[in-house]
Amino acid sequence: MTIVIKQLHKCSRIQSNEHQDNIRTATLYFRVTGTQNEVSALEAMRQDTTTVPTTFNGCALDSFSVVDWLGVNGFEIEALYKRSSGNGISSSASLPPETEEFHGSLQGIHIAYSKAFREKDYGESSETTVNRGHQIEPLEDGVNAVGCDTYTAVGQLIIRHYFRTLSRSDEIAIENLLNHVNDDTFRGRAAGTLLFSAFDVTPIGTGNDAYVECVYTFSYMPNGTATFKGDNGDISITKKGWEYAWAKYFVNDQGTGGVTREVQYACAEVVFDSATFSSSTLKISAS
Repeated sequence: MTIVIKQLHKCSRIQSNEHQDNIRTATLYFRVTGTQNEVSALEAMRQDTTTVPTTFNGCALDSFSVVDWLGVNGFEIEALYKRSSGNGISSSASLPPETEEFHGSLQGIHIAYSKAFREKDYGESSETTVNRGHQIEPLEDGVNAVGCDTYTAVGQLIIRHYFRTLSRSDEIAIENLLNHVNDDTFRGRAAGTLLFSAFDVTPIGTGNDAYVECVYTFSYMPNGTATFKGDNGDISITKKGWEYAWAKYFVNDQGTGGVTREVQYACAEVVFDSATFSSSTLKISAS
């Protein structure tokens, strides 16, 4: 008796609910007639490469199993397909696109101060406005005092990038840039305004579908002016976003003439080292 193989119109749920690139297994069902011998039916399935496809939905033929014995009508056999090497997310072009987002702070800039100082003024600040939040005056009488500004970021730049694989040496090279500020314009932000504050690596998927999601977080502080208030005049100094501004005050008790608080000088100090943030140093796109 001739063995006849016919594909049944039945498929696994994953074939209709998942994008083909994400399918890791798939199944097809066949009816095998002309034999009551299970071994012969399975062997016929292995030999028939015309009716039984060698690949299905991007997966390679893996194994056969008998699902049901149909009596004189033969067997119902399941063909299992699994994703093989070279399929799935096989190149960078198959990865999710890189994304970039900016989150502005709702709090604006806050002043850091000691017991000798209080907040003089601060206004709402956004990515596009001049940083005018650094205004401090002394309160304590009879002493020399120092005023300072703050390090509270006004926003965060977040970049999500995906790698097929990321070597440990590349990961270390990126981590070495943490706690540095940009030495040149990066993603439209001026030098000194972006502090590389966090780098998170998350493996996604397994086997041939595995890839790595990397999240880069930069704390943003705009360039601007730190203004220090004195009784007979103010001193202002321009500063890059993450520079630290401070001023030396002299408090003069004039007796019956009252107390004057004079700003002697103001300085801007570099606190964080700078580094080059680029497509090559961070292993991201050039946009």
